Amino acid sequence: MGRKRNRLPFILIPAVLALLAAAALILTQLVIPKRRYEEAMALLEAGEYEAAYALLREAGREDAVAASLMERADELLEAGEPDAAYALLGDGAEEAVREKRMGIKRRQIDETKVGRSFTLGRYEQDNNRKNGPEPIRWVVLAREGDRVLVISRYVLDCKLYDEERKSVTWETCTLRAWLNGEFLNAAFDPDEQALIRMTRVTADPNPEYDVDPGADVEDKLFLLSVPEAVLYFLPDVTGIPKWKVYEQSYPELLCQPTAYSAARGCAPQSENGAARWWLRTPGLSASSASWVSRTGGIHDQGTMVNCENSLVVPGIRPVMWIGLEADEKGGLTP
Repeated sequence: MGRKRNRLPFILIPAVLALLAAAALILTQLVIPKRRYEEAMALLEAGEYEAAYALLREAGREDAVAASLMERADELLEAGEPDAAYALLGDGAEEAVREKRMGIKRRQIDETKVGRSFTLGRYEQDNNRKNGPEPIRWVVLAREGDRVLVISRYVLDCKLYDEERKSVTWETCTLRAWLNGEFLNAAFDPDEQALIRMTRVTADPNPEYDVDPGADVEDKLFLLSVPEAVLYFLPDVTGIPKWKVYEQSYPELLCQPTAYSAARGCAPQSENGAARWWLRTPGLSASSASWVSRTGGIHDQGTMVNCENSLVVPGIRPVMWIGLEADEKGGLTP
């Protein structure tokens, strides 16, 4: 009899442990999340959004975060602040939030006329890394059907056309690789990258010098060629002889550098504060590339691709075609 009484506690131990485990599960899966949710909702009412979202995410309620973000975004849109609404929705991970965010940006781009600008992506510009990158402003150069051609409003960075002094083309230069690799991934999140069309970039020859421009390529980001700079910035000079076009200066081509790009090496040395910026067309030799001067002239003779013996390196004004419709197949834009 004594042995049977002694075995009873050992028989009850698994049952007690199971009850404790169930109680712990209820506490961690139901009670604590419910309390956090209630605390979060109180914080939302008080306008303490960041703290509220942190609690909601701890409670596994990303759906509640999404609902709040979309409600606040609608309020900003009604107040005429699409940029603020777009930035706010960048904090959401749910599909509905992402779709609403990119819908806002597509509508904004669609409403931007040629010559006007909008923001998309972020890149360091004020040369203060502590406050993070700033929104990039893009100027609309042209509209064709459901796509829009844009160029950065400012010179965003300062890079060599190629790291070595050698015969190169846009197809083979290191600047092209940087734009479509490091810069693309640093400046745009995956949803924003989906807006940028893969585009056939033509190997436009230099109008004055017989230099091999290489082959056509497919890029998301590129630079203007000399003929394109004339086409989009100087449409009224098409009747003027080429030599006059390329030796004169035009205010339309002037471009200011950001504080970051100026510090990186393309600091302006002119009274107007403008900076040089690269074009993708070869210069008078296969080891040189054309650029726009600080006074707004097209320097079709170019400079050495590695800027050998040059005091100032031309800056970068990225160009891209944006699709107003989702490019689900990732197809090539003709």
